[in-house]
Amino acid sequence: MRNFFEIANFPRMNSKFMRNIAFVEKLDHIQESLKNGKGILFASAHTGNWEITAAIMAEMGIPVNVVAKKIYIYDLNDMLVKYRKSKNIKVILREAPDSGIKLLRTLKRGETIAMLIDQDVDVAGVFVNFFGQRAWTPSGLAVLALKTDADVYVAFDQRIDEYKHKTVVNGPISFTKTDDFKKDVEKLTQDITSILEEHIKRYPEQWVWFHDRWKTKPEEVKDKA
Repeated sequence: MRNFFEIANFPRMNSKFMRNIAFVEKLDHIQESLKNGKGILFASAHTGNWEITAAIMAEMGIPVNVVAKKIYIYDLNDMLVKYRKSKNIKVILREAPDSGIKLLRTLKRGETIAMLIDQDVDVAGVFVNFFGQRAWTPSGLAVLALKTDADVYVAFDQRIDEYKHKTVVNGPISFTKTDDFKKDVEKLTQDITSILEEHIKRYPEQWVWFHDRWKTKPEEVKDKA
């Protein structure tokens, strides 16, 4: 409920208020990465209030685009889009037929794309180790990184008291390309997931995704590919 209350108040949060309740680690690193013109891919998870991370980055002048699933309760979907737009957050709907083109164009413009990858959803992915089990994990971010050479960061919202937030930033994450693209995707996705896992271990009470993270089994992968 606290997360929703904060998001619902986005239109009322002016610049001074936002800067009083949230800040971003390694902002200078992010700004330096943007200078290369290839854009940035942010991997994140449902920790703290992930919408605050996007909002404070946009407030600090970072061009933020988030990949989101369309909510088929239209009034709720429109409301969330409105709240995000009030904080200069642009939304790329995952289901849109031109989403792939939009992602590439966004990076070409030198902007940032944020994706939450701590969930088992019906998209292209790979199995990686997550808390000792094989977990089906979206691979789109790794694919984009390897194809575009965009810088990759892992960022989380962390509540530091009842009202204040810190965006914890890891990166840029180093990765290499070999002749085996599939293995490169798996390795980068695993490296990112391992960082997610370490953060969740430190702040387990702030991880708020309560679905069956390990619902997809390896024998079902053909149905997901």
